[in-house]
Amino acid sequence: MLEALDQSGLLASLPPATSVTCRACVGDHDVEVWRDDDGDQARFWHCCPESGLVQVQADRLGQWRANIDGLVVLIQAALGNRARRSIVVPERVWMWQGAVIDGRPRTVWFVRGHGWPDGEAIASRVRATAETVILVSDPPSTAPQPLQTGRIISLWQIVDQDEEDAVIVDAGLLVEAATGSPATSPTPREPRHRRRGGRDEAVAALTNALVRFLTDAQRQLAHQGKADAQAYLAYQPPTQKALGSLAGIRIHTRVGRALKDASPGGKYLRLLWEAAQTPEGVMEFRLPGV
Repeated sequence: MLEALDQSGLLASLPPATSVTCRACVGDHDVEVWRDDDGDQARFWHCCPESGLVQVQADRLGQWRANIDGLVVLIQAALGNRARRSIVVPERVWMWQGAVIDGRPRTVWFVRGHGWPDGEAIASRVRATAETVILVSDPPSTAPQPLQTGRIISLWQIVDQDEEDAVIVDAGLLVEAATGSPATSPTPREPRHRRRGGRDEAVAALTNALVRFLTDAQRQLAHQGKADAQAYLAYQPPTQKALGSLAGIRIHTRVGRALKDASPGGKYLRLLWEAAQTPEGVMEFRLPGV
């Protein structure tokens, strides 16, 4: 999902983390990470009292912050060029006038931080009427009382992904949330039907990749012997990114959606994924019919 958010301009990178939670023992303790530039590619390490020197994968150190400006751009794209945007409170409140939703002109607000200590004061800046649509970053039930007279919509009710898996604010979902009825045009819904075949292909590819991973990991653990506790402690479960690479799936978000798929194939994929998270699960893994 991080790749999709980054692709859509919703994330801004921060410097890498300097500490992680140790995965090499059962202590779940935080450890400092240091960088080793000796070689062609930088590597990262930490020292565990039980396991000694442990390498840390670089993707564990990534940190990001939300790019609010990118989010505002997505809202603008959903509302169309006729909606005139103005900043009411910098980094907190935006307003669009002239936005046409389901054939009617409306005023749309995007309110961020309404649960912060000054949320009541922020809410008082928003003129909530029957013709007002208010987007909030949290579910509507958490909105402060002054906002309750408008049409309150959680931003995540109207967020979707397009055919390229980029995150978008869906104009059709916005109409449904604002009016309580489906959009008159079926266009926004069509990509969902087209993606079903792609989802099935992703589930199948990931299932095959996980079976290969589990089979190889099981063979290695069995060869080392169960008495070798160090091998069990050093076991590294696959990340979603690594699994996607193994399955030949370039876009990381497809892995996450396939793991949540409600189809029988998706449920079986989740069983394999859960088995791959621990060495005990790997050793208990059996192919159907074996």
